Amino acid sequence: QDGGLERRESHELGVACRVSASGRAGFAAAAGGGARAGRQAALAAFDAMLPSPDPLPPREVLGTSGSALAHPPTEPAQQEAFAHALASALQDASSGVTLVQVRLLGGTSSAALATGEGFLARAAAGGAVVELLLAPPAGPWRPLHFAAPALADLEPEALARRAIEAALLATRGGAPDRQLADVLLAPAV
Repeated sequence: QDGGLERRESHELGVACRVSASGRAGFAAAAGGGARAGRQAALAAFDAMLPSPDPLPPREVLGTSGSALAHPPTEPAQQEAFAHALASALQDASSGVTLVQVRLLGGTSSAALATGEGFLARAAAGGAVVELLLAPPAGPWRPLHFAAPALADLEPEALARRAIEAALLATRGGAPDRQLADVLLAPAV
């Protein structure tokens, strides 16, 4: 609303260990990425063992897929440009909807799997979430969430049109246009 910009960044690293022996299995994780974190995770996994079958199938059943690795994280300058383009598209609209707040969340994760039988695999995931708080001309403010595999998959002008339509929906009492849409259901944090 006042054009202020706040940026936060965090990096986390952890080690997880799953163990299985004599009809028992355990799982634990520890923060960090060195040998100490690996030992802590392994010891905690042994302490957490409960009667259970082996959680992983034998090596000959495990396979790999051709799935691509996640998009690289969006640079802060790209996030800032996207936020400004989205704010501009929302303000240019003659809908009477006011932008209260825009928040961009992006992240990536990667995991490596190594079994006692020598199977190695790597996987990665990523995503971007745009959170908007809009004030329509009548009624309560509307929180809206849009998600995509990467921020580059979202188009500010199209997102602004969808956001305005959603914010005005309750004030008009009509149904939205039929469309396929990604929906992220999560409690506000």
